[in-house]
Amino acid sequence: QDFPLKMRTSAPQCTLEQDFLETLNDYCNRAGMPYHIAKDLQRYDFSEVKVVLLPSTPGYHTQDALHKYGHMKARKWLQLEPVPELFRASDLVYQYSSLGSLDEKWMAELATSLTGGAAADSRETPAKRQKLMPGSRPSAPTAKLVWPTVEFVRTSIDGYASGGSIPCNEKNLKPFVRSMMHLYQPHEDYHRVPPHIKTFTRISHAAPNRLAWVMMTSCNLSKAAWGCLQKNGTQLMIRSYEMGVLFLPSLVKQQHAANPVAFHAGPHAGLSGTGDHIFPLPFTLPLVPYSSNDRPWCWDTQHTTPDIYGKKWPPE
Repeated sequence: QDFPLKMRTSAPQCTLEQDFLETLNDYCNRAGMPYHIAKDLQRYDFSEVKVVLLPSTPGYHTQDALHKYGHMKARKWLQLEPVPELFRASDLVYQYSSLGSLDEKWMAELATSLTGGAAADSRETPAKRQKLMPGSRPSAPTAKLVWPTVEFVRTSIDGYASGGSIPCNEKNLKPFVRSMMHLYQPHEDYHRVPPHIKTFTRISHAAPNRLAWVMMTSCNLSKAAWGCLQKNGTQLMIRSYEMGVLFLPSLVKQQHAANPVAFHAGPHAGLSGTGDHIFPLPFTLPLVPYSSNDRPWCWDTQHTTPDIYGKKWPPE
């Protein structure tokens, strides 16, 4: 999305525009960027913005800042988004290029944030949904992790060398993590290209290509990137700088349309015949669970079967 220069000086016209500009300014300041960069941003017209910015900045975030960063910023906006009934049975899908040290408690915390609001036909108001505590919500959808296998990396376009940019330590592949893993199977145009993109979404069981929302981000699957709640949920601790964008159907409307559009997965971006948006997810659907013969890629493990260039891993 491109943003033109403002025709005149004016205050933000909507909550989304204000949030977008405030997030950019705050991120620039926290990242130590020169003052003139934040000042120059004031010259641009963000009134037509269609996405929510999801930043992460290092620190301990409390009180008003609790919902400004990481997965808590996602939680704030997703709790306000009506969820169509067909997503009552659905999966959260996490596709990433680096795996941190995880535990089941934190995975449940992340899933709570990404599960979102109530069904669209529920009587819950947006204000009530936002105030709901994690323990009072319906159980979160199942999370599915999309990660390349050793065989995928071995036969990829750069062989084992590709695995150098897909970091995962063997110790981080705990049994509960392995049980959630699904094959990374890209579309035909990229069938041998290893991933560096990070994509998070929610997919309906009733309509396997229907997406509740789509998130593109620099966040890998780690506490450092998304943040970890502390002090009984009153503090969010983040260790890294990240930035992402959240696409919500309620924010991406056709001009003069009365209802939100729907999101669908497909190999190429575009619009369907009904005006719905097609998102080019980097992997194909439906997802395929790892079999007993599939081994997730680890870069700190020896791989002695030569790759397509006759190389082994780690390099000699």
